[in-house]
Amino acid sequence: MIRRSSGFTLIEVMITVVIMIIALAVVIPSFRGVLQSNRISGQANELMTAVQLARSEALKQGRPITICAADTSASDPECGTSWAQGWMAVVDGEAVGSTDVDEVEVLRVWAAPRFGSTVTFSGDEPFLRYLPNGAVDLATGTPPFQMALRIPDCIGNAARNVEVARTGRATVEQVECD
Repeated sequence: MIRRSSGFTLIEVMITVVIMIIALAVVIPSFRGVLQSNRISGQANELMTAVQLARSEALKQGRPITICAADTSASDPECGTSWAQGWMAVVDGEAVGSTDVDEVEVLRVWAAPRFGSTVTFSGDEPFLRYLPNGAVDLATGTPPFQMALRIPDCIGNAARNVEVARTGRATVEQVECD
C-alpha cells in the first residue's frame, strides 16, 4: 500500500511567497498615493468648511467675518501668521479695507493640519475677510486668493489648492505635487 502524504511541498510554499511579495511590491506604492490623497482631501474639506462658514455668516449676520491663521493649541487663540498652527473664523470688528483683524467673537476653531501637512496662503495678509455682501475684502491682496495644501513626500496629484474668487466663491482643485 502506497501512502500519500497531504500538504504542500517546500517548492510550492516558496513559489507562493514569491508571488505574494511581487504582488505587495506592486500594490503598496499605489496604496500610499491613495492614503495621501484621502488625507489631503479631508484637510481641504476642513478648509472649505471654514471658507463657506465665513461667507454664509457674513451674509447672515450682515457684518465682516474673517478666517485667519491662528495658534489653535492656545486656550484663547488669536489671529496670527502661521496657517500651520490652525485657523479660525471670527466676527471681525475692523473696518472694511483694514489690514488688521479685531476678533469680536470666535465662531469656530480648526486644529492644525495633521500628517505634517502645510497650508500656504497667497494673500498679502494672513487672513481672508468676507464682507456683509459675501464678497472678499481686497485688503488682503489681489484675488483670486489661493490656499495651497501640501503633504510631505507627496506623490502624483495628492495636493490641493483652495481658491477663493473676488465674489467669495471657493473651489477646491486637485493639483500635481510640487
